[in-house]
Amino acid sequence: MSRWYPHDKVKYLVTQVGKPIRGIPTSELWDDSKFYDGKKNFGMSGITFSRKKINFSKELIESDNHKLQASIIYHELVHVAQQKKMGWMNFMATYLGQWMRAGCRYENMMEKGLENEAYGKQEMFDDKIRYL
Repeated sequence: MSRWYPHDKVKYLVTQVGKPIRGIPTSELWDDSKFYDGKKNFGMSGITFSRKKINFSKELIESDNHKLQASIIYHELVHVAQQKKMGWMNFMATYLGQWMRAGCRYENMMEKGLENEAYGKQEMFDDKIRYL
């Protein structure tokens, strides 16, 4: 696993266009995080295990679509903000509890809880960058 440094355009979109998440500026969340190419992402474009380490799929990293990359990073930064506000242990316990209540099916996670917040904020972010 190696570090990934997104293009400056991606960083601009996330840190300058993206709204603060849970009261935390996106630039602070960006600076607190390290991005990696994830070999085992369980089929996800991005996955956050700790607030300092976010893994991204090879397909996303190799994509020339900066808006898509920014969108996925913004989603993952929502999880970084959740962890920062809730504490890592509380976040993980909450996430795992929601995962189990969702029948261990990711698509069911999108309807409520931590993933619902992340997808909702990602959708608003996508609306903001759509015409840039």
